[in-house]
Amino acid sequence: MKLYVNDPRYLAALKDYPDLTLTDKKDATCVITGRYTEKDYHDAHQYVFIPFTGHNGIDIDFLKAKGLKLFNTSVHSVFVAERALALTLALLGKIPSMHEKLRGGDWSNRFNEDRIPWVTIQNKTVGIYGYGAIGRAFHNYVRPLAKTVVTIDRQKDYQDAKLVPDLESLAEVSDILVVATPLTQSTRHTVNAAVLSKLKGYLINVGRGPIVEEAALYESLQSGETKGFASDVWYHYPKDATLTSPTTTPLETLDNVVMSPHVAGFTDRSTQMMIEDVFHTILKIAKGDLSRALNLDQLDNAPFRK
Repeated sequence: MKLYVNDPRYLAALKDYPDLTLTDKKDATCVITGRYTEKDYHDAHQYVFIPFTGHNGIDIDFLKAKGLKLFNTSVHSVFVAERALALTLALLGKIPSMHEKLRGGDWSNRFNEDRIPWVTIQNKTVGIYGYGAIGRAFHNYVRPLAKTVVTIDRQKDYQDAKLVPDLESLAEVSDILVVATPLTQSTRHTVNAAVLSKLKGYLINVGRGPIVEEAALYESLQSGETKGFASDVWYHYPKDATLTSPTTTPLETLDNVVMSPHVAGFTDRSTQMMIEDVFHTILKIAKGDLSRALNLDQLDNAPFRK
């Protein structure tokens, strides 16, 4: 199989896969990339492989028009789900704010009536918006803690989760709402003012930033309508090492916000697992096994990443 990739981690690992041949982009049968539009196309291309999960950098309509097959890897989804659980525990447990206070010797009113308790997940209803690999893994992590896990019924296997018909219904019954859906045209800004007004609890985002409408989120947090927000995904990303705020609203100034710099899938194990999964799948593709190809008819043509 002739492939094109420019990620140095994948280039270094290629030595362990002698059946895979690195070539120029124009001659590649398979292109490993997270961004693919018409300008990237060459006649030799048959397969596009996203070396992570999200397809919001891929022109789905163009792939369909050219008959290209699309693949991705989701082996790191368990780590994204683990990060979602960590963010949930940190937010409800008030760990970041208590940590900062204790660094200065402030015991958070331990010895007076103003002492503020942290919030437990036990006896809470947890809603999962997006029941793919991440949502399923998060369900497995949170099951021993939560009273109930709820998700939207889209005719899948939801284990023991309770089902509701739509996002507003999900928000209405959830004490904690976890966003784990991909960013597509149909999910962009779906967690908006109307949904947040139904939530009355905590919001966790490990999907993509723009799934949650930013101005509505800020207003809801500032007013206390949404009790707290924790996220690993954002609205404004740096192009280099320059210090860059992840938001266009002052979310970072609020006490009920916990922030993580889009690292949920980046652990001490995940990179090697993803590389192995991508290359092993490509070897199967070379033998005619296309069973892991994504169904393009079930994917929205996602807004491209800039």
